[in-house]
Amino acid sequence: MCGELNEQELQAVSLYLWEIVRLEAHEHKTTIHVEKDEKCPVCGMFVYKYPKWAARMNYSENGKPVSHAFDGVKDLLKFYHAPSKWGNYTKHKDAELTILVSDYYTGDAIDGMKAFYVVGSDVVGPMGKEFIPFKTLTSAQTFMKDHKGLQVVEFSKIDEALVYAQDK
Repeated sequence: MCGELNEQELQAVSLYLWEIVRLEAHEHKTTIHVEKDEKCPVCGMFVYKYPKWAARMNYSENGKPVSHAFDGVKDLLKFYHAPSKWGNYTKHKDAELTILVSDYYTGDAIDGMKAFYVVGSDVVGPMGKEFIPFKTLTSAQTFMKDHKGLQVVEFSKIDEALVYAQDK
């Protein structure tokens, strides 16, 4: 079908096929669904354009479900720490929130409050420097080594100062 290929072309085709097989073999348990009209309440960007970086916060307000989509964990954390900065929103207790983030390696939706985040890596998201989420500490540590990360932090250890330090 391709005709004769030289060694370099054959290697490129092999790598392409390897990636297709690898990605198809991974069955996503859950991904974060985002509607086309959902905008990040922090920056105003359309979140559906960045599915790899999608994050979501859910809670109940006056008995009604509320859901916000974000184009990255950094914007979610800005909203989490001070929701009133971004509109007529109130802060909720952690027990009242459900936070979902996308595991960087798998794309699966994971519990954002139990995730491990790599800070200061050479990987950037739609809004620049980003908190890169992982389901396991081992994955986070591997990523940190591979991408020059500065530290791995748990959700509860991320304060507002660390969030805004990523904007510098």
